Amino acid sequence: MLTRYVLDTLCATIILISSTQGDQGSAVTSFVTEYRHRSKQQKPAFTMEVEYFNETEMNEQLHELLWSYRQLFTIEDETDVKARDYEQMEGESALALATLRGVFGSRPETEPEFLRAKNAFDSILCHLKDLARAIQWPEGAKDGKWSSTAETAGQCHDQTGAFMKEGLWPFTKIVR
Repeated sequence: MLTRYVLDTLCATIILISSTQGDQGSAVTSFVTEYRHRSKQQKPAFTMEVEYFNETEMNEQLHELLWSYRQLFTIEDETDVKARDYEQMEGESALALATLRGVFGSRPETEPEFLRAKNAFDSILCHLKDLARAIQWPEGAKDGKWSSTAETAGQCHDQTGAFMKEGLWPFTKIVR
């Protein structure tokens, strides 16, 4: 007979696996998922906590992503950049674009022509910050924190799964 400890661990493992694997078994999340055993004082089967970027952190991340994307296109003379550095910049640029598209989807604001506009870094960044402020976080999320409870593994998966959808996962730090 399985003990409550084994059942809790098994349910948490199932949630973790189903939350972090796509159809082919590859990871699709970029944040840490942590499991802690239920305390004796805890009434619900699961207590979930999520930490995500607050507005200041989100703005800093958008600045870094935009800068990382644009750095490749601000080089005046490619011969001034070592091949290894150029390859690194290409990778950082591609990752930044993929992350921006993970946040905002295939909107016009994630098109290379928009993101590369000359002498427009500040206005593009301001536009991205406005879009980020419009992101709809799950009910109860405030100032970078969210918590809830669930009685079943399915409820737990459904509730924490909201942080894995388009627009939220790049700003999610940890799910516990």
